[in-house]
Amino acid sequence: MVGAHADHGRAYHPTRARHLRRLLDALDVPPGLGLLDYGSGKGMVLFVAAERPFARITGVEHARALHAAAERNLATFRRRRPSAPPIHLVHADAAAFEVGPEHHVFYLFNPFDDVVLSAVVGQITASLRRWPRPAWVVLNKTDAADLPADLAFERHEWRYGSADFVWYRHRPA
Repeated sequence: MVGAHADHGRAYHPTRARHLRRLLDALDVPPGLGLLDYGSGKGMVLFVAAERPFARITGVEHARALHAAAERNLATFRRRRPSAPPIHLVHADAAAFEVGPEHHVFYLFNPFDDVVLSAVVGQITASLRRWPRPAWVVLNKTDAADLPADLAFERHEWRYGSADFVWYRHRPA
């Protein structure tokens, strides 16, 4: 594991592809935006996102073994889908990862505790203030009650099978 927050991670549990596909349809994200998966594990969310018209897809993972598995899976995926959008794998502490203007959809499947979640929300909101843009913060099995009121996030709940998602939509003024 990497970073000062390595002991704040949760056990790996992958998102189900069928749940994610339905969720991405429900979000109605326009083409050409970027997705950032925190706690990207072996990369499945990234590969499902590549089925959609995202311009850039990024996964941040702190566990070395999961990151290495994602690198192997990405090599296999690239052989099968060479024309898929760029997928960037980052081995880093999510709390320290700087969010750039290319990220719009933020996906978190309960990857860490409230200490790191608070730092990640801080990184996301700082980025939205610096580079105003539409954004979706998607949470599975967690909630981000500390999203700042001044960014006027709309809260939505969405359930599919055993999946229990909460997502927040930000529309810049």
